[in-house]
Amino acid sequence: MFVQPKPYISYAEMVKQLVDRGLTIPATSTEDVIMTNLQYIGYYPLSGYFWYFYDPDVLPDHTFISDVTWDDVFHLYTSDQNLRDIILSNCLMFERTLKALLVNEIGALTHDPEWIFKHYHYSSEKGWNDVQKVIWRTIRQQEKQHAYLEGYQQKPLEVWKIIPLLSFGQIVTLIRHLNSDLSASVSNVLNIPNTEFIGILNGLVDIRNTCAHSGRLWNASHDRFPSLKVGSFRPLFHDSNPHALTRTSLDSHRLSSIIAFFYRFYTVLNNNDYKASPFLAEIDVWMSSFCSNRDDPHSKDARYYRSLGFNVPFHTFSRALEHATF
Repeated sequence: MFVQPKPYISYAEMVKQLVDRGLTIPATSTEDVIMTNLQYIGYYPLSGYFWYFYDPDVLPDHTFISDVTWDDVFHLYTSDQNLRDIILSNCLMFERTLKALLVNEIGALTHDPEWIFKHYHYSSEKGWNDVQKVIWRTIRQQEKQHAYLEGYQQKPLEVWKIIPLLSFGQIVTLIRHLNSDLSASVSNVLNIPNTEFIGILNGLVDIRNTCAHSGRLWNASHDRFPSLKVGSFRPLFHDSNPHALTRTSLDSHRLSSIIAFFYRFYTVLNNNDYKASPFLAEIDVWMSSFCSNRDDPHSKDARYYRSLGFNVPFHTFSRALEHATF
C-alpha cells in the first residue's frame, strides 16, 4: 500500500506540533530558542530523543508524558553528543593502534615490507582480489594528496605507507580476508580471541560511524557489537570473579559492552594496569553530568541510567571489570 510522504512544515509549526503533543516550554527557554535548535540540528535527528518521553499508553499519537520540557529533551541530546565525543576519541585511538599492529606484528611475521599485495597471505583468491581493489582505488584517489604516492607505479609501496591511507572499515575488510595466523598475530597482542576479532571490529566500525556522523549512541541497541554474556567477556559473570555480576545486571548490546571493550583495550595497552587509563574515570564524569541523581530509584536520572543498559550501580560494574581475568 502506498503511503503519502509527510508534508514539509516550518520551524514554528514544528514547535506548535511539539506543544500540541504535550511538550512544555520551560522558563529557561523560548520558542525562538527551540526553533534555532531545530534549524541547526533538525527535527528528525531529535525525534529519537522525543520517543523516550512519549506516553506508551497512547502511542502512536506521540503524546508526551506529563511535565516533560524542552530542556529534558535537549539534555538527552547534548549528553549523547558528549558521550559520542568520548567514544569517538577512543575509537580513533584503537584505530591508530590497530594500524600500527598490522604494520609491525605482521611485518615481523612475514619479513616482507609488501606483504599486503601477496595473494598467499590471504584466506582466498576472492578475498585477496577484494582487498587489492580497495587498496588500488584508495591509492589512485589519494595520489595527489601525498607526495610519496606520485609515480607509484614505479615505486616500492611498503605496507607502512599503505595502511595509514585505509579507513577503519577498509582495515576490517583487510583483516577479515587475511590468513588466520596473520590476523591472530594482531588479535593476540590485543588479548582478543581471533574467533571474536572480526565481530568486535564490525561492532566498532558501526559505533565509530555512529559517533562520526552524529547518530544516536544513547539508548540504542548496537546489535553488531558482541554481547558481554558470551565469549571472552564471560569472566564478568564467572564465579571466579569475587565481584561477579549476575546475568540480569546488564542489557546486551548496550553502552556497557562498549565500555567493557575499551576498558579491556586500555588495560592491555598499559601492561594490565587499568588505573593508567583515564577512560573509566572519563565515563564516570560523563555519567555524573548526565544522571547525577541516579541513586534515587524514583528520579528521572535513575531512568536515564537504566536506559544505558545498566541494572546495577556503575561502581559495581567497574569493580567487576577490575577483577575479571580476561
